[in-house]
Amino acid sequence: DLCFTPQGNAVLSASADGSVRAFDLLRYRNFRTFASPDGLCQFSSLAVDSGGEIVAASAKGGKYAIYVWSIQTGNILEILTGHTSFVQTLHFSPSANHPGQLVSGSWDGSLNVWDLYAGTKGGAAEALQCSS
Repeated sequence: DLCFTPQGNAVLSASADGSVRAFDLLRYRNFRTFASPDGLCQFSSLAVDSGGEIVAASAKGGKYAIYVWSIQTGNILEILTGHTSFVQTLHFSPSANHPGQLVSGSWDGSLNVWDLYAGTKGGAAEALQCSS
């Protein structure tokens, strides 16, 4: 998956090689590479928050976790778990009233709304079931 930062000065990619990479579009170089702490997962969907400060990527398989990093430092901020199947999509809220609000959609039939600033380790999620 690919996405631009809101400022449009960088593009990020999620890869099956186990990395999320940030590329500077002014200098045309990779300026940050993110990976899971154990280095053993592949990434699929990807999202950047409206401030361009946080990137989130979903892992294929395993615990179906969502990894959240600081773009500036490269440090992992959170590992969100709660889905029981592949996480197909991720999006941050564009609203300034809800910074750090992330929604994830999974093949398990749920949408999870995560509040990364709620002060709860692992984020606070509210699950919405999508019946077919």
